[in-house]
Amino acid sequence: MNEHKKQLMGIPLVLLAGCLWGLSGVLGQLLFQSTDISIGYVSTIRMLVSGVGILSICIIKKDSSMFAIWKNKNAMIRLFFFAIAGVMSVQYTYFSAIAASNAATGTVLQYTYPILMLLYTALYMKKMPSTQEIFAIISAFLGIVLISTHGNLHTLSISKAALAWGLSSAVAFVIYTVSPQKLHNRYSIFAVTGWGFLLAGILMCIITKSYAVHVSFTPYSALLVTAIAIFGTLIPFLIYGFGVRLLGNVKASLFATVEPVVSAILAFFLANVTFTKIDILGFVCILGAIQVVAMQAVRKSNA
Repeated sequence: MNEHKKQLMGIPLVLLAGCLWGLSGVLGQLLFQSTDISIGYVSTIRMLVSGVGILSICIIKKDSSMFAIWKNKNAMIRLFFFAIAGVMSVQYTYFSAIAASNAATGTVLQYTYPILMLLYTALYMKKMPSTQEIFAIISAFLGIVLISTHGNLHTLSISKAALAWGLSSAVAFVIYTVSPQKLHNRYSIFAVTGWGFLLAGILMCIITKSYAVHVSFTPYSALLVTAIAIFGTLIPFLIYGFGVRLLGNVKASLFATVEPVVSAILAFFLANVTFTKIDILGFVCILGAIQVVAMQAVRKSNA
């Protein structure tokens, strides 16, 4: 397949994945607002369904690395770290941020992770950020300040819990992105992600005792949970994986940044979330920073 065809196929896949992830956050907000279903329970279902679904694809494709990963002690340790500190942490903190605020705010705060990735790379590789990257860091910080204080540094316009969970989600997403890199070099991305989600789901189920929770589902709540698990998690992770294969990690991550935009639009129309002008300015600052970092990464990858 030539490069042009890869672009034509890859870009729509990644954009669709970003849109479905944005939808997932809004569906989570609607679920928490209308039911007493816990964050731990939803996260457990979400991860178990995704883990089983992705590993089923591995079996159908006869992916040899699916079981090979369990034959290496170091790989097993890395996999458990990825499952706990990456997958389980990012799922729980993300939904906690949404429950404490709304889908748009939780998603935008989580999407400060490229800035944290930039800082991590600068410290870890001892490489000073470029002028554009420094601008992106300042812009993202300004955006966080605007969203959390509405310009008044003496008060918070969102709860401390929302801010803490949102930024924790960003940190967890950095770990989710960085920690499995050595595994991806040796095993397929589907095998690593599938096992990561399955292990995280099992551990979350044990920790939150979701197996002992009695949930009285209504048709509405059952529909929301099913949609979050399948359309908001399993399908976007699968199609994003295919998109990464066609576009590469850097370009795919650039187009996936449609998620916070979609989340804000859907939150407005579906969850009746309203935003002030300062909120929107804060969103623009953070999204602008993300685009600067993403475009810098694209230029470096093409150099």
